[in-house]
Amino acid sequence: MSKSKFTNRNRVVDRVIRTIRDAFIGQDMANPKLMQQIVKLYNDKLHSAFDLKCSPSQVNKDEDLEGKYIRSQMKKLNEAKQSQSQLTKLTKGNIILIHLDLSKTALKFNKQRRQFNELAIFEKYQHGNIICRLMKPYKDIQQVEIPIYFTKKVSDDIENLDDKYKSAFFYPIKMEPSNEDKQTAPIIDDANKEINVKRKYERKEGVKCGRPKKYNTIEEAKNKAREQRSAFKKKQYVITKQFRQTITELQRTAIRQIQKVKLDETDIITIINILDKYKQKQMKEITENNNEDEGDESEVNDH
Repeated sequence: MSKSKFTNRNRVVDRVIRTIRDAFIGQDMANPKLMQQIVKLYNDKLHSAFDLKCSPSQVNKDEDLEGKYIRSQMKKLNEAKQSQSQLTKLTKGNIILIHLDLSKTALKFNKQRRQFNELAIFEKYQHGNIICRLMKPYKDIQQVEIPIYFTKKVSDDIENLDDKYKSAFFYPIKMEPSNEDKQTAPIIDDANKEINVKRKYERKEGVKCGRPKKYNTIEEAKNKAREQRSAFKKKQYVITKQFRQTITELQRTAIRQIQKVKLDETDIITIINILDKYKQKQMKEITENNNEDEGDESEVNDH
């Protein structure tokens, strides 16, 4: 089995079988008849693959429905191949949009507002994936390996890159570039055939692109989370305080608080005297109830 993180290990059929098996774990009702009944119910139900218009058994019996379904799937496959054909024809220096997964890095708290969140320069194919270099590299991330379906070609080179990508990923473009900008435009090194990105396409300091981030630093996010937890605890305290209005809950609360504090000898004696007082009161009530029950039994026997 492949160890690549991009391999789909759980195949569809195996997953269905495991789901049915897990439903009967710990139960004695699993038997061949029930399994056949489940399969029959599944085959007779309207299926989402057919837009909930017919069931698998109907498609199996009607050749026209089966042919219609096959043709629709072939059409979808051809459209997908046509849309992805350009991904296998990339050349070194092409500009691509990529989806960069930052969930396992120090930048996982940064809010991502796009599915394709980075611009990169294509370098080569490797093991069916794409090796590319980020145009805005991070401190620890400069070159990445991305699955081919996480990429989208946007330009042949930096010079032909559309202004909408420059404004979205670098800085807002409001006017034609000046002579100074033209001098700092990206150049192509013919000797190494590498594209050197100059200052024009770097994000300028002090210029904010898009909506502001919810949290600027990880510490700010942690402090906000700490404040939210504190507010939640205060709210829970109010709820529990209202719940303590019953005598039973007040008694339990008093016992828990007594267990947590260290009492003096005089306080302990006072508490014991209070407990003895209520214990004597309860014993007196029990004896009175017993005497009443004995009196009722004697009256019944006399009659």
